[in-house]
Amino acid sequence: MKITKRQLRRIIKEELENILDYKHADEIEPEEEAWAGGDNLVDPIDFQEIATGDAVEPGIEIAPVVSEVFTDTIKKALHRESRKLRIARIINKYS
Repeated sequence: MKITKRQLRRIIKEELENILDYKHADEIEPEEEAWAGGDNLVDPIDFQEIATGDAVEPGIEIAPVVSEVFTDTIKKALHRESRKLRIARIINKYS
């Protein structure tokens, strides 16, 4: 739909007349649901699925590299602690 310059000027003039009818902002009645937005605010598109073909899985996702580093760190910590326990047992046994 095209609007001519004359129609646009008339619309603007009418709106300005409506705005200028009020002396105080308190007199202006707000439009119902003017800022609600409606259903167009949510766009349930899964961009990862579109890009890769794999849907996003719910929950926490850990990258395999992080998982390997985490596992290695735990193994090393357990090894250190078990070594300390073995040494403590030997000391207690011979003291």
